[in-house]
Amino acid sequence: LEHYSPTQVGMKTLEVNVSDVVAMGAEPELLLLNLVLPGDVEVEWVQEVYRAIRDGCDRHGITLVGGDTTGGPCVMLGATLTGRTEKPVYRSGAKVGDAICVTGDVGAAAAGMKMFLTGQRPEGHVLKQHLEPRCRHDLGPAISRYANSMIDVSDGIAPEVRRICERSEVGAVVDSRKLPILEETTTAAASAGTTGVACALSGGEDFELLFTLPPAAVRELRSAVQDFTVIGGIVDAGKGLHY
Repeated sequence: LEHYSPTQVGMKTLEVNVSDVVAMGAEPELLLLNLVLPGDVEVEWVQEVYRAIRDGCDRHGITLVGGDTTGGPCVMLGATLTGRTEKPVYRSGAKVGDAICVTGDVGAAAAGMKMFLTGQRPEGHVLKQHLEPRCRHDLGPAISRYANSMIDVSDGIAPEVRRICERSEVGAVVDSRKLPILEETTTAAASAGTTGVACALSGGEDFELLFTLPPAAVRELRSAVQDFTVIGGIVDAGKGLHY
């Protein structure tokens, strides 16, 4: 809470859960919110958290249907979000020959966190991506029509690719030179003693969509969605994982 405003706490609580639902090719529907509060939290702080969550629900078409509020030693928020789809996109659907793609840019949130941890104050896009991430509900429905597999980038590109490969029983080659990393992310990472590539591969909390689809579908998807980058390809399981 040293760095997050109550609005940012509420916003991030909702966005990370919507991201999980969107990554399944689903539309978010109903939210249950559990809130644990210590006795010294001000009412105004709680109201601001709920206001941010309500605003997010309105933005994503979600209904807050209930939950639980109780006392405890520290602030904890737990959200359970349901979603609905007629065609779920699993992690297990990747096929040999698929292109590996990711939306937006990656690594900024982790670079921002590392700056905070080294006593610095991030700015601009790097700060916003860490404190106020937005999931890709705007792109999820279009991508899900083409994707063989999909996952959101909550733990970094490398772990997410590995999860898809494990579930799909395939291998992967990711070209780190093709990762969509902004110059300001690279600069912020360097100031914290790391690299933009390291932040993108293992930092996480980008909440972009990582997905695989046949090469021919890449061209079709481009007609509807421009904000994604091809970063590698799916190969036989025996070839392993390469970054």
